[in-house]
Amino acid sequence: MNKTIILELPRWQGGNNIDYQLGSRILSCIIPINDTFEKVTIDVNTTNVNLCLVDGIKGGDELLRQSQNIDNILKRKKPDSIIVLGGDCSVSQVPFEYLKSVYKGKLGLIWLDAHPDVANVSNSEHLHEMVLANLLGENKNSELTNVKSSFKPSEVLMVGLIEEELREKDKLCLDLKLKSITTNTLLNNKEVVSDWIEKNGFEYMAIHLDLDVLDPRDFRSILPAKPHYNVEDFQAAVGTMTLETLSELFTEISKHSKVVGLSIAEHMPWDMLLLKRTLSKLSIFEE
Repeated sequence: MNKTIILELPRWQGGNNIDYQLGSRILSCIIPINDTFEKVTIDVNTTNVNLCLVDGIKGGDELLRQSQNIDNILKRKKPDSIIVLGGDCSVSQVPFEYLKSVYKGKLGLIWLDAHPDVANVSNSEHLHEMVLANLLGENKNSELTNVKSSFKPSEVLMVGLIEEELREKDKLCLDLKLKSITTNTLLNNKEVVSDWIEKNGFEYMAIHLDLDVLDPRDFRSILPAKPHYNVEDFQAAVGTMTLETLSELFTEISKHSKVVGLSIAEHMPWDMLLLKRTLSKLSIFEE
């Protein structure tokens, strides 16, 4: 029998944004219910918001503690499939490294993200900006970023990347010649992802879903969709995919491979966050 575990991982230190915690908790309430799945909530420090640099990464000590905890849990429970409810994008690293060690060359990785997450400590202090590079075995300089069961570039497909807005710290994806499919390409050719799966012979698939791959006009619970904020002022690429397109993509992937890994990252439920802050001003909650 297939054993699936859900990791509720309200990690925020990798993106230095404490509000990602609430996004993880809300995801836990809305994902489809399956009583056979075991849920494990990972302990995350919620009090120390002043993050120190460790090995060039903000909050590196706390992030390493979390990663070691996750690694121990996975090795003990030995799941066949993992669902990760983040949290910032770095939540994918340890679970996907584990899945790679299990399924080896039969596992492909689809990276749904407006950004490639291929930075290193020379151009970023944030783990969530370097997680794909880590999974590709490119950042071996510290225990936190070193991935032993790494993916080959040919085993990774980036979907939804905004290629024309790549920054200097994003250029590794070009150097490694990672295959990338834009949202427009996906709209014009529904089979482009399944063709990649079939061509490479992948039986299993891990999917990293950074919700910022979505268009903020279509999905409001992401960073650039902050109420009364001009999205044109956002300091990074903004996603263009709709939920309808994402749903069709999930169907296509599921037809051609067995999905054994899913991470959902960077959920920013603005309405809930702002309502929570407003309610906190009432004295009744202090009595």
